[in-house]
Amino acid sequence: MDDIIIDMPKITVITVTYNAESFLEQTILSVIEQNYSNIEYIIIDGGSDDGTVNIIKQYEKYITYWMSEPDSGIYDAMNKGIGIATGEWINFMNAGDTFSHVNVLSHLKSYFHKKLSFFYGGVNFIDADQVIRAYNPPLDFSEVYKKMPCCHQSVFVRTNIMKQFKFDTSFKINADLDFLIKIYTREHKYEYIDYAVSNFLCEGGIHTQDIPRGFLDELYVTSRYMKDCKMVYNHNAYKLLTSYDNSYKENKVQLYNSFNAIYRQIEKINSESNKIILYGNSSMAKMVSKLLNTKPIIVDMSARDCNHDIRHPNCLQKIEFDFVYITLIDKEAEIEKYLLYDIGITEEKIKRFNLR
Repeated sequence: MDDIIIDMPKITVITVTYNAESFLEQTILSVIEQNYSNIEYIIIDGGSDDGTVNIIKQYEKYITYWMSEPDSGIYDAMNKGIGIATGEWINFMNAGDTFSHVNVLSHLKSYFHKKLSFFYGGVNFIDADQVIRAYNPPLDFSEVYKKMPCCHQSVFVRTNIMKQFKFDTSFKINADLDFLIKIYTREHKYEYIDYAVSNFLCEGGIHTQDIPRGFLDELYVTSRYMKDCKMVYNHNAYKLLTSYDNSYKENKVQLYNSFNAIYRQIEKINSESNKIILYGNSSMAKMVSKLLNTKPIIVDMSARDCNHDIRHPNCLQKIEFDFVYITLIDKEAEIEKYLLYDIGITEEKIKRFNLR
C-alpha cells in the first residue's frame, strides 16, 4: 500500500458549483471514474437551492469532503477548497467540465513526481451535448502576454503554492489567470504537455456572459504584469475586442438601423407589457433598462441568488413576468435552449431583440 502511495501522489480535485444540477453529475463521474487510486475529491457548493445538493449526496461516499453554504463568488469558493486540500497537487474541475478520459491522471503520473510548481495540458471545447467543438493545444506560458496559454481545468498546481497565494477575489472573471501569471513571474518552474486533459463546457460560464467585458478583463489582468504598456496591442484579447467593435463600426448604416430596430421594439414593449425580464447583465441590458417605462428585472448566470439587483436565472421560477428578453447578442440560441429545458420557461415567453 505504501508503494502505491509513493508511486501515486495524492491529487486533490476541487469542484466549485452553484445551482448546477444539469451538469454536476457528469463532472462527478469524470472524477470518481479516474483509474488513479489516490484522489482527494472536494466539492464546494455556494448554497444551491435546486437539486445540486441531492446529486452531491447521491455520490457522497466517493467524495472526500463537501460543503454547501453561501460564498462571495466563484473564487471565494475555490479558496475554501484550497484551504481544505491535503493532496500534493490541486486541479479545479468545475460543474459542467470533465476530464477528457478515465486515464487522464494515470497518464500524467510522471509529472506528479517532477520538481515543478505547475504544469498543464490542452483542452477540448465541448457543447452542452458533450460534442467536441475544437481541441486547443497548450502554449508555452511565455505566450501569456499575447494570449492565455492554457485552460484552468487543464492545470495542476502544487498545493503549497496554492495555499501561499490563493486567488485574488477582487477579480470576478480572471482571478485564475492572475494567479498563474503571478507565480510565472516569480519564476516558478513549469512544463506543459500537448494532451487533452479536460473537456471545457463553453456555454453559460462566467467568461461567456459578456464577451467585450471578458476581453477587457483579460487585458486588464495581463497588463498589470507587462513591462511595456504597448504590449497590450499585441494581445489576442485586444485584437478580438477591436474586431468585435469593428463589426459595428465598419457599417454606420447597419449601426443606425440596429438602434432604430431596438428602439421600435422598446416602444412596443412599453405599449404591451409591464413585467419584463432582461437576460444578461450586458451593456445592451443597461441601455434598454433606461428606455423602458417600468424597471425590468435583470437575470444573469454570474448572480448567486435572488436577493440582489441582478438575479440568477433559477429565480425566474419564482417571478411573475410577461416576457424574458435575451440581451446577449450571438448567444440567443443556446440561452433559449437553457431557458426552455433547464428553467422551464414556455417558448412564447422568450423573446429576442431583432437588430434589423
